[in-house]
Amino acid sequence: MKNKLKLVVMIFFITTKIFGQWSVQGGIGVSNPITGYKTIVNSGVLYQVDGIRRLKNNRWGIGMMLGWGRMQDDNNTSDKFQNARLQQIPILFTADYEFLKKKLIPYAGLGLGVSLYNLSYETSPGFGETIFNVSFSAMPRLGWRLNLDSKIFPFLEVNCPLVMDGPPIGAGESDKATGYIGVAAGAAYRFK
Repeated sequence: MKNKLKLVVMIFFITTKIFGQWSVQGGIGVSNPITGYKTIVNSGVLYQVDGIRRLKNNRWGIGMMLGWGRMQDDNNTSDKFQNARLQQIPILFTADYEFLKKKLIPYAGLGLGVSLYNLSYETSPGFGETIFNVSFSAMPRLGWRLNLDSKIFPFLEVNCPLVMDGPPIGAGESDKATGYIGVAAGAAYRFK
């Protein structure tokens, strides 16, 4: 069964060569924690890289996204997570749709996959713990690309990778999905 799936995927990418184009985009921005993560850390930096295959009409794109939200500033001195440092790394398969084919291109999309998260904190001076987990993730995204010359597309994007099993035990709002709201800017390059 796995071999059949691999064969179908390979045939899809080989036969759509004349109908689509590849693009890569990288960005940097701010990651703002939400729900449970917000009770532990403040905002931090966000890095993201996408590989996207634009399909036949160039409006639909499918691909993969790798992000890295680094929230390294503890915001609560009264909880058990002292000097907390949190990293969330979403690894997602994505799809997006470009609404207009003008100079300014609004788009929306969704990603599904997993997020790795790593929470390090001190329990007492010099002693600490690290919690590492992998969880199912979903990520809505909304953004704008600026068509400079049909190859280079600067972008501004808002996304929200959610960790479905919530924050670690002991964090506030641990019964809810958590994650961060990311605001990223960068550039995409489309190969012709």
